[in-house]
Formats: sequence, structure tokens, C-alpha cells
Amino acid sequence: MAALDEALEDLDGFAWIPGIGQILDGARTLHTAIRTGQVDADATQTALTILANPHGPDLVEILALLVQDLTNPQTNPALAALPDEVAKDVQLLGETHVHQTADYTPRDCPNEAAGLISEHTPTNGEGRCQAVTDAEREELRRKVAEANKRSENNRR
Repeated sequence: MAALDEALEDLDGFAWIPGIGQILDGARTLHTAIRTGQVDADATQTALTILANPHGPDLVEILALLVQDLTNPQTNPALAALPDEVAKDVQLLGETHVHQTADYTPRDCPNEAAGLISEHTPTNGEGRCQAVTDAEREELRRKVAEANKRSENNRR
């Protein structure tokens, strides 16, 4: 059994929480589509960017922001019964998670993978990949690294 299959199976018992079942179903659907060849190169690049994009919103950010909403007494009425100090600590932990996720969760590799896929996707009418030299590949990596650094600086 693949690691993703095991992780999804481990989380099955939590599908009763609103939205969690759909997230797990979406992950399973994408996983199956990948394995059965239903995801082409363009969809692969796009999915990589949606899953982990250092330059803008992605699912990592969405999940972190959900943690923030879950831990904020103003957005989650279930926390109203907590003592004020505890509620503040819970909210601070959620906000810290968002900050740490944005600043410390590297998301450059999926983006670079998407770029490499794009670089080698068939682009001529014959359906063959255009040859890319080592120098061109290195130049693309340099450009991606520069863009990632700019993105990091913009987030701070």
C-alpha cells in the first residue's frame, strides 16, 4: 500500500467533520486519476502549483487559514466557552501556525517540478519534446530560484 493510501485510510474516521470528507475524497480522486493516466502534463503542472505554490495561494495556505479559523473564537463559536486566556492562547497558536506555514514550509520543489514538466512537454506539431540543453535547463533553474527568492521577500 502506498504512503498516500495509508494516510488517507488513517484519516477516514474523521470524515464526519464537515468538509473533511470532501477533502479526503478530492485527494483520493486526484490520486486515482494520476494512477490511471487521466492527468496529462498540463493538469500535472497545474495541480503541482495548486498543491504547493511559493508565489501565491495554494492548498497549503488554505489549510493553514482553516486552522486559523478553527482556533479563532471570533470565527469559531465552539470556542466561546473557553476561558478568555485559553481562547487567546488557542488563537495565537492558530495565527502562529499560519505564519510558520507561510515562512517555513518550503514549496519550491513542486513549482520547479512544474517548470521542468513545462520545459519538456511536447511543443511542436510532431508531438515530440523540443531538445533542451544543459545550459537552458540551468538557466530555467536559476530563474525559478530568483522568482522564489522574490516571493519569499514579498511575504515578509
